Amino acid sequence: MTHTPNPFAGLRAVAFDCFGTLLEIRRPANPWRRILAAAGPPGAGSHPDPRRGPLSLRAFAAACGVEFRPEWEAELAEERE
Repeated sequence: MTHTPNPFAGLRAVAFDCFGTLLEIRRPANPWRRILAAAGPPGAGSHPDPRRGPLSLRAFAAACGVEFRPEWEAELAEERE
């Protein structure tokens, strides 16, 4: 059995800020959007919605038929700091 590290370890809070009033992301990377762009134009295929449930970047890229790029994970990690 392999151990998968918990990506949420050490996370103490989550803030949903739809109007940008609570926090400022200075360099938004949004790798989810990059994966969707690599998957093709809207309507080109059925892609899962990453907002509807827990889905890793790797799983999302695979579900969209896109080859995973490690820099997407690095960008997301940098954005969370």
